Amino acid sequence: MKFVEILRTYNAVDIAIIKSLLDGENIEYRFLGENFNMLEPMVQPARLNVWYDQVDKARELLSDFNGSFMAIGSPDEE
Repeated sequence: MKFVEILRTYNAVDIAIIKSLLDGENIEYRFLGENFNMLEPMVQPARLNVWYDQVDKARELLSDFNGSFMAIGSPDEE
């Protein structure tokens, strides 16, 4: 399976919203570290990975989404 990381967040509310948006468009995704983030907030972000051939569609869908409380970042911003 080939997934591509496109986003990182520390915020559980943002994760829920993002999941809803992606589910609505039938985009295949997974969040890595989502449960760890709940146990140890602000230690490690949850990382959104999207199936490789749906990356552009997911980025376009999430382009107007503004996460909250230092929540949203791209893996390229490091």
